[in-house]
Amino acid sequence: MDIAEIKRKICSEIDRNRDKIIEIGDTIYGHPELGYKELKTTELAYTTMKELGLEPEKNIAVTGCRGILKGGKPGPAICFMGELDAIPSPEHKDADPETGAVHACGHNVQVAVMLGAAMGIVKSGVFSEFSGSVHFTGVPAEEFIELAFRSSLKEQGKITYFGGKQELIKRGLLDDVDIVMMMHVLHLPEGKDFLIGPRGNGFIGKEIRFIGREAHAGSAPEEGINALNAATLAMNNIHAQRETFYDQDRIRVHPIITKGGDIVNVVPSDVRMESYVRGRTIKGLLDANKKVDRALKAGAMAVGAEVFIRDIPGYLPLLDNGDLDDILRENVKDISGPDSIVEGADFTGSFDFGDVSHLKPAIHPMIGGITGGLHAREYRIVDKEKAYIQPTKALAMTVADLLYGNAEKAKKVMDNFKPLMTKEDYLKYMESVSRETSFKAPDSKRSALPGLPGQGFQLGIGEDPRAVAVIPAYGQGVVPQRLYLYHLDVCRNICNLQNFLSRVFIHTEGTFAVAAQVNRSDLPFPAISPFKQDIFFLLGDLGRLYLFCPASAQGSESIQNKTAVQVVAFVVFHVPAPLDFQRNPGQGFQPKAFPR
Repeated sequence: MDIAEIKRKICSEIDRNRDKIIEIGDTIYGHPELGYKELKTTELAYTTMKELGLEPEKNIAVTGCRGILKGGKPGPAICFMGELDAIPSPEHKDADPETGAVHACGHNVQVAVMLGAAMGIVKSGVFSEFSGSVHFTGVPAEEFIELAFRSSLKEQGKITYFGGKQELIKRGLLDDVDIVMMMHVLHLPEGKDFLIGPRGNGFIGKEIRFIGREAHAGSAPEEGINALNAATLAMNNIHAQRETFYDQDRIRVHPIITKGGDIVNVVPSDVRMESYVRGRTIKGLLDANKKVDRALKAGAMAVGAEVFIRDIPGYLPLLDNGDLDDILRENVKDISGPDSIVEGADFTGSFDFGDVSHLKPAIHPMIGGITGGLHAREYRIVDKEKAYIQPTKALAMTVADLLYGNAEKAKKVMDNFKPLMTKEDYLKYMESVSRETSFKAPDSKRSALPGLPGQGFQLGIGEDPRAVAVIPAYGQGVVPQRLYLYHLDVCRNICNLQNFLSRVFIHTEGTFAVAAQVNRSDLPFPAISPFKQDIFFLLGDLGRLYLFCPASAQGSESIQNKTAVQVVAFVVFHVPAPLDFQRNPGQGFQPKAFPR
């Protein structure tokens, strides 16, 4: 059987299964699922592969599946991918009302095309003419979203990387693969059905947190450190860097603020941002990322804040392969004519297929049949023949070209390909990008500890008119009714622990807060603090004082009432607002609410 007859048989079988292929795509469209949650989509793909006799395996990377079709003789392995996940776009008319997910990036089309090609090759019976194998692979989690959820999966040891193809590479599922292919939809110009040879940007994901100091925004903004101002300055600093980016590197930086503060009358002390840093080359990407880090630190420095930066490995730039493009092009000409092709394109968006293209010969054509922008509310499939059936035929015919006979064309592609990275290089790069850094500006605030060691005094004179509480004659020792263990992270909800020697603002009524410096020799347990070993916090209400200390001071809850702690210096503040406490024996008082 010659190659022309093989292709004719494949296409005829695809035509016979046309309705089934479209039904698969429409069914997936009707049940959109976000990354690493594609349970129904995995099950549908798995069941279809099983019906075709591919003996698939399921949940290859949390979700996802793979079925292998073996030819009549051994030879190269082609991985034919389809992405399973949807994208959040709650404004879209077809978005899931609960999750906001919708297939506005066309991944349902990819899965239908992958399974349609499998139908055409298997049901036509031509695979016996092939030398090699085809790994039909449903890939999870292409969209780089829900970072908190994926972080939890990573903490549980279920994934190493946030992207599905990254995870497949790490798990070795592409180790025995020689060539990789998939397609993607795109709104193309009138009369154009295929775009061949696209290139795209890579990116690094960033999670950013600015920490300042809360204060009343109306009556005492000078006492605060405005983390929102730090973030705003940081974004302006990034804008100032844009003229330093090389045009050929196609750098894109687009931060957003995901938390701008708590309420309007409190100086923002905790501000969160997310950003991508995109670039066409790895070198340009890393250079731009350094400049962005510098801009973030400068924003913190300007207002005396602290910034925490977490870099998450994103995707590598998308590369094309001329040999594979040439084979596909000839098949597209047979299906829709030479005038239907758009040659090459430059995308500044990112695809996790870029990671694959650095390791293996890879092809990623863009297919028409849709209208509207990807990820947008206007996205629609308007021509199912062009979106589903034409790419199924073109890619199935390309598989046939590669593996026909002794797989000469596949071997030529492999011989000509020079990977930019080995798998080992790739994993090292991923680890080098995954990092956390922090920067803290010097604090210019005055110390709020005006007292003398070992001396009781009344506060609020010449320092802060709101510091009106009085602790009489505690210089000889404080005898609380009971001491409670309080973890630093929990205590952070009550006061700003990063500024021990600054004013402490506790929103309470009938309760006062004490920033106290104590003699560690008075404590019957190890006094270990990540800041200063002799600094603790005390909270008093109804005449009692409670020592707040690090979690390392295990056992402090058993201290008897007779225990005394000498207060060397302290400052007390009173702010008239209620604070509701919940008694939790052995762990101190935990606030049920923290009014701002």
